[in-house]
Amino acid sequence: MRKKPAVYQVLPGFNTRDAICNEVLLIRDFFRSRGFKSEVYVDVLRSNHEKSFQLHKYASFRPNHDDIILYHFSVYDRVARSIPNMKGKWILRYHNITPAKFFHRWDSHMSEMLDNGRKLLPELKDRCVHYIADSEFNKAELETYGIQNITILPLIFPLNNMTIDDKEWTQKLSGPKVNILFTGRIAPNKKQDDIVKAFYHYHRNLNPDSRLILAGSFDIENCNYCAYLCNLIRHLNLEDAVFMPGKIDDAKLISLYKTADLFLSMSEHEGFCIPVVESMKYSIPVLAYKSTAVPYTLGSGGILFSEKDFSAVAEMMHYIIRNRALKEMIADNQKKMMKKYSNDTNLEKLNQIMHEYIK
Repeated sequence: MRKKPAVYQVLPGFNTRDAICNEVLLIRDFFRSRGFKSEVYVDVLRSNHEKSFQLHKYASFRPNHDDIILYHFSVYDRVARSIPNMKGKWILRYHNITPAKFFHRWDSHMSEMLDNGRKLLPELKDRCVHYIADSEFNKAELETYGIQNITILPLIFPLNNMTIDDKEWTQKLSGPKVNILFTGRIAPNKKQDDIVKAFYHYHRNLNPDSRLILAGSFDIENCNYCAYLCNLIRHLNLEDAVFMPGKIDDAKLISLYKTADLFLSMSEHEGFCIPVVESMKYSIPVLAYKSTAVPYTLGSGGILFSEKDFSAVAEMMHYIIRNRALKEMIADNQKKMMKKYSNDTNLEKLNQIMHEYIK
């Protein structure tokens, strides 16, 4: 009997609680459950992650001709240039690369890394047998590089595990204050500074009994944008109204979603935007700037705006929070949208793509 081909995955690095890494583990376990040999190879791998998550160093990767390799591309890495010298059928999973322009002012090293990553895209044309984009926006971007044979498949992530909250946090954040939430690392493309500016108008002119929660990793000592954001909050006298808990565990994140009255996004670049889906899971009204992948991911599950008039955005926030009928309509639409993000459905779609190349 002929040996079954393996289904491997390759990515540049691995971080716990990272969306792409969560997807990688779900895909690996899915194909193992289907009887395939399924392993994950990482270019830059910490020894503790290697053991804890059963990962392997990319330097030791030796696929066979018939093996399927799903390559997760989201940043500059050394893997891309090694593909022509490697055996196997390579499928590129495109998670998008943030344009370098967002980091020019804040982080020259990151800007260079992102710019180099985008320069690799033309080189990846025709090097893979198939391309999978996790949003319509990402597909359109691949097409600008002349890449064809693209399938859209939403990001796969463990939504079903998001159930147990931190009771202490939930109690602390519940109460009379209106909670405006945004989750995601503190970064220039996500425009947390614009969220603060809109919240300033809302808090000062419409509802002083309100709180802005910006949850996401940051390092004020080594991040120029983080320092700017904190200075902006002080300048606007919002220190007592803005809560920045940094990187938090899943239970605390769930508490934030359970107690949020509105999810506000001002982001100007997203390849997918998982927090929008997480907000829809918890029936939180979403108000978002219409940018990149956000309108595709959100669909009918929230309200989009096209101009950053901070006073007008504040008025929209106030209207949505006070309008029960509108919130109920948004919640109904969100339930319909969530069918698009079923793990079982999307893993089966991936399985069908992979089987096109299994002989």
